[in-house]
Amino acid sequence: MGSTVLKAITFTPRRGQRVRVNLNAVTADGLIRVRTTRFTRPPRPGMQVVIFEPVDGIEGSARVVRVNERTSLVYLDVAWDTLHDALLSVAAVTPDAASVAATATRARLKFVPRVAR
Repeated sequence: MGSTVLKAITFTPRRGQRVRVNLNAVTADGLIRVRTTRFTRPPRPGMQVVIFEPVDGIEGSARVVRVNERTSLVYLDVAWDTLHDALLSVAAVTPDAASVAATATRARLKFVPRVAR
C-alpha cells in the first residue's frame, strides 16, 4: 500500500489597499472622488479598498466604481455603515483606556480659551 502525504497550506487574505480620501469630495451621484496618485496599485472597477480620512481619524470600506484615465480620478462607492473612528479603536486596545480618555478630556478642557465678558 502507498502512503499519502498531505501538506498544510496557509492562506492569508490580502488586505484591501489603504487609500486616503476626503469624505467631503462627494459627487452628485453620491460617490467619493479620489486622485489615482493616492493608490499604490492601479485601481480597477470592482476593487475593494480601505479608506481613511486622517483629519477626522475615520476609516472604513469602499469599492471602486469607475476610473477616469483622462482626468486621473477614481470614483468610490463608500460603505457608509463601515465607517468608524480609527483613533477610538486604537485607544480601546489599552487596558486603561478609560483613564487615558478622561485625562485627554481634562487636558483639552484645561486649554479652552475664555471669552471676555
